[in-house]
Amino acid sequence: MTTLKGRRLPQFIAAYAAAGWVILQLVDQLVDRGVAPDPVYPTALAIFICLAPAAIILSWFHGTPGSQKFRPLEISLLAGVAAVTIGTSVWVWGATASDQVPGLAALDLSPTEDPRRIAVLYFEGRGDDDVRFLASGLTESLIDELSAVEVLQVVSRNGVVPFREVAVSTDSVGRALQVGTIVEGRVVASSDRVRVNVSLVNSSTGNQYGDVELERPRAELFDLQDELAQEVALQLREKLGEEFELRQRQAETGNVEAWELLQQAAFASQEADELAEEGDRDAAVRQLARADSLLEVAGGLEPGWVRPVVERGWLSYRHSRIFGFDRAIADETIEEGLAFAASGLQAAPRDPSALELRGTLRYWKYLLNLGGGPEQAERLRAEAETDLRAAVEIDGQRASAWSSPDLQHPRGRNRGSALV
Repeated sequence: MTTLKGRRLPQFIAAYAAAGWVILQLVDQLVDRGVAPDPVYPTALAIFICLAPAAIILSWFHGTPGSQKFRPLEISLLAGVAAVTIGTSVWVWGATASDQVPGLAALDLSPTEDPRRIAVLYFEGRGDDDVRFLASGLTESLIDELSAVEVLQVVSRNGVVPFREVAVSTDSVGRALQVGTIVEGRVVASSDRVRVNVSLVNSSTGNQYGDVELERPRAELFDLQDELAQEVALQLREKLGEEFELRQRQAETGNVEAWELLQQAAFASQEADELAEEGDRDAAVRQLARADSLLEVAGGLEPGWVRPVVERGWLSYRHSRIFGFDRAIADETIEEGLAFAASGLQAAPRDPSALELRGTLRYWKYLLNLGGGPEQAERLRAEAETDLRAAVEIDGQRASAWSSPDLQHPRGRNRGSALV
């Protein structure tokens, strides 16, 4: 015991352990933040363990005061430790790297087996009367965030709408939407707090491989959106083994009340669409008017916010479609919508939604023969094409501007085929 103390073995081991702990913590942070790949940490841990005998060897031969030369025995022992360390670290790296899923891209997976193909189903809302639109807003925000990740293929909002508030098994949803991962959730809200529970589910087996639970004050909805997206991304990263970045949420408004009013308006607009499909046109128009009033208030709370203005234009477009080819009603509502589009573009000349709105309205006006004579009509069609092309160039997610089949030409030609 005296010999060990004399060679300062405890001090050497304590110093080695402290330095190793600091280095491992740093490596852990780098891996956790995505700076270093996942196999780095277990490899660093293996090196730390394997090199521990080296600290003992150095202490034994150089622990006493004064200078000591390296002896053949010491060099041989250190060489053996180095060889074991190198071999072990290479094996650990290979073993842990093989567990990662980047090889997923090389696998021949069917759409329902590929976890990168994702459908975010509309969250269930529980609580006060406003919670359903709140759940819808959080769902659509998450869809937008995940859609920006290049390695993921995320079903659009319109794609998941048919499964809203419908009890369907996960395997059925997977087959219908051709996805391997389903994200589903529940929102519970009161007047001052919001709690979100989200699950990531394998569509084929129904097994859950990730879950997120968050709770925030209702006034911190934007922070909740950001945190939800980050947590879901973390779960996906652990599943896929992929490194990807979410775009930062481009907050169009910092006013939570205005944002909630926008979600209420979207919900009312959806109800108007459902009423129109059921044939109750008058009730549908009343719902559109309610949505318009909500958007007007939202715009008043945030005067510089373009989106409420543009959404009012889309309501005018919906109104024009409710009565089919009634040219008188369509003419009035199309002009209202164009005025909203012009107002939005005056505030933000390159806003893709406003450009898409104006292009859509112009083309709808062209289809209804409301553009005047042949020359005026062709100019109107060309202007619609220019607007829609500009919208797609600014925001590739506006590709629906080309392919939406809802505007049927009287001769059977749809908007997309007419403009491409």
